[in-house]
Amino acid sequence: MSWTLIEHQALTSSVASVILGNGGTIPQTYKSLRLVVSARADSGNMPGGNATFLTMSLNGSAFTSVRGIYGLGTTAGSYNTGAGLGPLTDPNTTASTFSSFEVVLPNYSAASSSKAVSMDVVAENNATAAQAHLVALLYNAPSSAVTSITLATSPSANLVAGSTFTLYGLK
Repeated sequence: MSWTLIEHQALTSSVASVILGNGGTIPQTYKSLRLVVSARADSGNMPGGNATFLTMSLNGSAFTSVRGIYGLGTTAGSYNTGAGLGPLTDPNTTASTFSSFEVVLPNYSAASSSKAVSMDVVAENNATAAQAHLVALLYNAPSSAVTSITLATSPSANLVAGSTFTLYGLK
């Protein structure tokens, strides 16, 4: 088995959000989806604790449950939220560093079950404020296969040029 490229977007200018499968075009012929993101925000303060977070919605709907664990320098913790999935590097972090996200959506095309999603995140900073997160998400829309993925920020910021978004499918 191998991952097949479905869609790739590389930003050449700043945008508020990115939609993969715009118009509901994610093919329903795969067993799982894998989303790889390298992104940076144009505002926020990740080292100072007021980070801008990447958000994700499926078919325009938010997740019903987000649970995460993280490491920040010598500190570890956990969170339960419905908003941000992980921090984005920003103007207060080392120049030209990007946060890396890898998201796996198994059984995304099943219309009769909730979707469990896993994600790992690393927010680079080449400093002591670098972060690592493992996140579990639940999308509770059992009557709907995943046909589009929207990525944005919370609080509101832009995703900057150089950010990339790549979606793969596994047969």
